Amino acid sequence: MDRRRFLKLAASTSLATVATQPWLGPAAHASAGWHKTLVIVELAGGNDGLNTVVPFAQPTYQKLRPQLALGRQDTIELADGYGLHKALGDLMYAWDGGELAIVRGVGLLQTPCDHVRAAHIADTDNPNPTSDTPGWLTVAFSQTDVSALATMAALLGGADPGPATAGKWLQALDPENFKDNARQLRSQPNNLALAHLLGLDSLPKAQSLHDALAAAPQCRTRFPKSHLGAQMAMAARMIAAGMAVPVIRLVHHGYDTHLGQHQRHGALLADLGASLSALRSELLRANRWKDTLVMTTTEFGRSAAQNKTQGTEHGTGCDAILMGGVVNGGFHGQPMDLDALTQEGHLKPTTDPRALHATITQALWNVSTNFKDPLPGLL
Repeated sequence: MDRRRFLKLAASTSLATVATQPWLGPAAHASAGWHKTLVIVELAGGNDGLNTVVPFAQPTYQKLRPQLALGRQDTIELADGYGLHKALGDLMYAWDGGELAIVRGVGLLQTPCDHVRAAHIADTDNPNPTSDTPGWLTVAFSQTDVSALATMAALLGGADPGPATAGKWLQALDPENFKDNARQLRSQPNNLALAHLLGLDSLPKAQSLHDALAAAPQCRTRFPKSHLGAQMAMAARMIAAGMAVPVIRLVHHGYDTHLGQHQRHGALLADLGASLSALRSELLRANRWKDTLVMTTTEFGRSAAQNKTQGTEHGTGCDAILMGGVVNGGFHGQPMDLDALTQEGHLKPTTDPRALHATITQALWNVSTNFKDPLPGLL
């Protein structure tokens, strides 16, 4: 996102409806119907789903990726010839406890495209979005009373609103500079430019947000010392403190693995697994895991076949990982068929993301949408 779009977003957001009580405690939060939180983890760049949930037993997989294919020894076996990349080993506690689900082949794309357009399609659930097309979360929230919310979505990995595009009640925070930002706000109470650059639409509301987070208990769990780990720790504090923030969006950059994918992808997944595991541990301790749903998303998967530079190209569908106390664990949906690629050699998505998103809005906030029929048995 460029600076002009950032400032436009910041200037257009509004928290006027809740200015008098910008943060609700846990009791008010629950009574208002917003006690469940969706944590979206954007795997930015296009995650390679085939090397995340690995079909190691399929000969076609090995043939398509003579150097990049992972074997059984490189994975943690789940079921039916599929394994989780061993770098995600920290997630096996959730899998074994029935708190981790894998939704197969999520995607609308049949033909790969560039990152910006693919992200716009994913954020809006619309195969042909325009600049005014709202995000799927904005559509869902427009059908319910959000007056009790302190903020619709907290954007911890940057100012891009993702599926909350064209929505109100957005707050963008930089977790690594949170203390410095709060100090600047206190020392420059009339600096509107500073407030905009921090992604907050007015200083009183920005101050309220920072004060609420400053008062939230520190995490007892050790989080990875990474940008994603810092985002996860802030999300954990917000959820544990009972803040009325139904959506928290995090961004994990680096998944555009066109070359030298093997080590890069493993390091990314190790950071992801450790960060998600720490979030789970902290929210279990705070008794909030039961009201939390974590979902990974990405603008597209990678190509079925490896390229000539030990990497993968832009692809289509990708499995989504869901974790939380509201999840019915295991595999959901049909895997993409490596032996039935498109004429261009791409994977065919098997799960419409609109069905997944309808499942989430219904289960978490009792918001029915006309996206698609919900997926049975997931939440």
